[in-house]
Amino acid sequence: MFTNKSKPIKIMIMLVAFIISSLSSFFLYKRLIVETNMLLSTLILFCITWAIIFFPFMIFQTFKYLRFSNNYYFKRKMESELFFKSIGVPLFRKILINSFFKYLNRRVYLKGKKGDRFIKFIEETKQSETSHFISLVITLGVQILLILDYRFYEFWMLLLFNVLFNLYPILLQRMNRFLIEKRIGISQ
Repeated sequence: MFTNKSKPIKIMIMLVAFIISSLSSFFLYKRLIVETNMLLSTLILFCITWAIIFFPFMIFQTFKYLRFSNNYYFKRKMESELFFKSIGVPLFRKILINSFFKYLNRRVYLKGKKGDRFIKFIEETKQSETSHFISLVITLGVQILLILDYRFYEFWMLLLFNVLFNLYPILLQRMNRFLIEKRIGISQ
């Protein structure tokens, strides 16, 4: 979206995205700390989760090819097809592609892609995985604050949202990438 802008413009976009994400999360957190209604607390946590996800999303709308070290993306010994299946990643995938969430990130689907689609798909999975990893770490920071504020219900709810909206998408991107790399013969 903003990848063709100049570096100063990109930095300004990132600064604005960071401010929006941080202020939204801060004010939602302040409201959360005084909230006594569990339903409203859950709704506020849901909003905090998406406010946090917004910032890494904007990172990749601006700096498309920002990545961790290549070592991060390699397959670990424990990441077998059985591992992913035993923790429910294929079930998560099925739920995801049959829900409204399938419309949120159309780039990570192979259907209808032509040409060098597998290489592009592998890069898209890395981008998505990196974005969710950044969100996961930031959300863990908020979870620590919740523990320090003795907000245990909110801690567990945010942990659930972090698992659903960050950890499982990371695992899904890894699983998909490893399957495609195996299909096209890229060694891991």
